[in-house]
Amino acid sequence: MKTIGVIGAGSWGTALAITLSNKGHNVKICDVNAEHLAEMRTNRENVRYLPGIKFCDNLHMVDSAQEALEGADVALFFRTGTTLQKCF
Repeated sequence: MKTIGVIGAGSWGTALAITLSNKGHNVKICDVNAEHLAEMRTNRENVRYLPGIKFCDNLHMVDSAQEALEGADVALFFRTGTTLQKCF
């Protein structure tokens, strides 16, 4: 299985992260909104955009793009251009 880094924890980023983790991949997801990321860690779901869909154990919330991409075989970006600048 692959290690996948996902930048952006909105509806699209989270949906793909869930799908890939359900397929057995190790997925790390980050977001520039620390409060949103903390909610996802606590609830093990994205209550804001995909309520009721729980995360697998191999879906990990991380605090930075660098951490999400470290050791990743695949990188996926789901951010607007202006928001993406804040990640790096």
